[in-house]
Amino acid sequence: MDFHHRLLRAYFTENRNIADSEVLLELVQDIRVDRDAVAEVATTRRDELTQAVIDEHNLAQQNQVTAVPTVMFEGTFPVPGAQPVESYRRIIQRIEEHKAAQATD
Repeated sequence: MDFHHRLLRAYFTENRNIADSEVLLELVQDIRVDRDAVAEVATTRRDELTQAVIDEHNLAQQNQVTAVPTVMFEGTFPVPGAQPVESYRRIIQRIEEHKAAQATD
């Protein structure tokens, strides 16, 4: 989670280019992770990691994800944008009610 927060701060607050591998390695160092170890993994698994990003991007498009963040419920119901906790509670309650109704049919 430390890297996630550092990445978001770098992008949104510091306006840094998080697509730049050197910037990413600097951010890794900021959270006290071994820069050389991360660089080696990124180099040796580059194709695999690139494909994982492409696959996640394609899945997002298939699920009509158009905003960040988007929370997927039941793998098919996207809720775009940051929502209040109460909204998520209502959605989960409705899903559970729907499942209960289907179970009694």
